[in-house]
Amino acid sequence: MTDAQLSRAVLQERTWEPGPPGTRPRLAQVQHQTVEVVANLSWGKALAGSQSHLGLPARFTLRAAGPAGHEGARAVHVAAAAELTERALQWHRSAAFGEESLGLAVLAGDYCLAQAAQALSRYANLEVEAAFGDGLAAAGFELARSGSAEWAARQILPACGLAGANAARTAGARQATWWRVGRRLAGSAYRSAVRPEPENLAQLLGEADPIEHQLGWILAADPALVAAPMARMQSAGGKRIRARLVLLACELGPVYPPDAALRCAAAMELLHAATLCHDDVVDGAASRRGAPTVAALAGPLVALGVGDHAGGRAVVLAARRLRGDRAVGPATGTT
Repeated sequence: MTDAQLSRAVLQERTWEPGPPGTRPRLAQVQHQTVEVVANLSWGKALAGSQSHLGLPARFTLRAAGPAGHEGARAVHVAAAAELTERALQWHRSAAFGEESLGLAVLAGDYCLAQAAQALSRYANLEVEAAFGDGLAAAGFELARSGSAEWAARQILPACGLAGANAARTAGARQATWWRVGRRLAGSAYRSAVRPEPENLAQLLGEADPIEHQLGWILAADPALVAAPMARMQSAGGKRIRARLVLLACELGPVYPPDAALRCAAAMELLHAATLCHDDVVDGAASRRGAPTVAALAGPLVALGVGDHAGGRAVVLAARRLRGDRAVGPATGTT
């Protein structure tokens, strides 16, 4: 089956219908297990929605795992992470368009992302965590660009395909096939997006402080839609306490790796900035550190998308540093 045929088959596949456990086919059983993992989380309000059907990312993960992946918990945990990520994007879209209480919707979305991260940690695979980080970054961009939670959720499909096939411990060729199919379904808007103009990053790149310079270098690889607002936010200053604590902690070990330490410090700063973007939406803040907030300049949809994008980029930086990779670019398939 070609990638195009497999893509069509995935989109046309119907979700499982509830029935007695003994009558469910194998795929339906593992989908039911995934739903149970999500439903058993502590804050039920954040998980409002269908209790019997999974979204495309979770189903795609389990489809990629195939029969071999249905025997263990690895595929179920990563499918739960995919489902939670999709629900987070739905919450954030609802917040931006006023379809739900603003504070509740933003917080519920962030809660789902935190629970998705916890589910992924049980998978114990840094390559998959980095792929999900790339997917979340692309999803944040797509949410800000189109306002579509459905298309935003599709951006994590490459990671879902990789994770599902990897959970079944299939050959590398099969994992690559599901990655390609995921990329085909996600589209190319993120990979082909225009990068920021140099003047938008001039202040950060011109700083002598290595943390500031590192942030500017990272943002230069991101699409302008999300990089420019984040660059303005970072250029407004800040104490960078969290980033500096990371650098200090790195000095406690027998070896101090300066490049790895800087990228981990930048990851922590981006994660902090992501929470500030979302916090400013909830508070309706017009300014932060004397400069207009992302929400004030571009509206809540872009601010929530920028926050999701920054959170994803932070995951990528941390996961790839732990694996020893040099890559910090976006989900373009290049390093």
